[in-house]
Amino acid sequence: MIGSVKWFCALLDTPPSVKSFEAVLVTVSMKGLKAQLSRPVRQRLPITIEHLLKFYSMLNLGDPKQLAGWRAMLLAFFGCFRLSNLVPLSKSKFDHLKQLKRNYIVLDKGLVLVYYKWSKTN
Repeated sequence: MIGSVKWFCALLDTPPSVKSFEAVLVTVSMKGLKAQLSRPVRQRLPITIEHLLKFYSMLNLGDPKQLAGWRAMLLAFFGCFRLSNLVPLSKSKFDHLKQLKRNYIVLDKGLVLVYYKWSKTN
């Protein structure tokens, strides 16, 4: 640890001191605490065509709710949308700038046009 403080001070062209040691110690300690106290990132696996086919085989497309869900799945898959682009965490957290709205989807001459104004990966 002390060697890294000396190296850090040499890199910044400043003489090592108790103050520089304390600054590095606080920074390193904060990073360590953040790593220890943070929750692990839960990575979600991508949906594949095989998943869609399994969903399709279980659906009753005569049920309007299931049909709407199926259309949402297809829109998400083929539009490469994130879940957060399609549905908010709750009704009160709907963000009209970030979530897809009904009037952003237009049917025109047999085509589906989706106008989207925001993406996390822009």
